[in-house]
Amino acid sequence: MQLVEAESPVTGVVWQVRTTVGAAVAAGDVLLVVESMKMEIPVESPVAGTVAELLVAEGDAVGEDAPVVRIDPACARPSRLLRAGRRSPTEPAASWVPPGWRTRIAAVGSRAGR
Repeated sequence: MQLVEAESPVTGVVWQVRTTVGAAVAAGDVLLVVESMKMEIPVESPVAGTVAELLVAEGDAVGEDAPVVRIDPACARPSRLLRAGRRSPTEPAASWVPPGWRTRIAAVGSRAGR
């Protein structure tokens, strides 16, 4: 399977690298942070997998849409969120309710209708 590239969303300087080669990542995990015009913009993993290559280091200048990390999706492991029994990164946050809260919400809702 081909490696998937995470790209810098803006032109800037790599401010912080938050991953290492060989690290397991989930889709949406922050791989690094690019600083541009005094703003910090996270570069997120487009897929779950294992970091195969870091193409930049802290302090490197990057262009818009430049590849910064290559990920091997064939080596995907279950997300930390899924292993912990939490919501999937692709599930909308508004639909997720912590365990046990559904019954509390239902109880409050039934009292509100009285």
